[in-house]
Amino acid sequence: MPEKRYKQIDHTADLGIDVFGKDLKSLFENAAFAYADIITDFSGIKLTQEKVFSVEADDVELLLNFWLTEFLRSFFVDKMLYCAYNITEISDTKLVCIAKGEPYQQGRHEIKKEIKAVTFHQLSVKKTLDGYEARVVFDT
Repeated sequence: MPEKRYKQIDHTADLGIDVFGKDLKSLFENAAFAYADIITDFSGIKLTQEKVFSVEADDVELLLNFWLTEFLRSFFVDKMLYCAYNITEISDTKLVCIAKGEPYQQGRHEIKKEIKAVTFHQLSVKKTLDGYEARVVFDT
């Protein structure tokens, strides 16, 4: 049975997700997957371009927020959609990833849900018996 990557949770006015991973690497990769899965059907995204993302923060919760905010910024500023993630370095305070995707093309890529921001509300990352679990709330 495939690993459960994330689930949407009920949240007043915004959109919340619980993300799962056997380790920090898979947790953060699954969080990026969830973000992309929520905004678009990325099955049609071609892996024509790659970008190295390097993110640092004071703790693992901030790192998760900054990590997802990088993809949000990249969509709005660079008009890029990423759907493949290879984290090459990760700790509680630093992450380096090679992400692959392609430029957004209106008419070819459907935007299912617009995310305005990655919030700090209920933001958490915790170790569990099965690995790691995180909660993220997006402003939609």
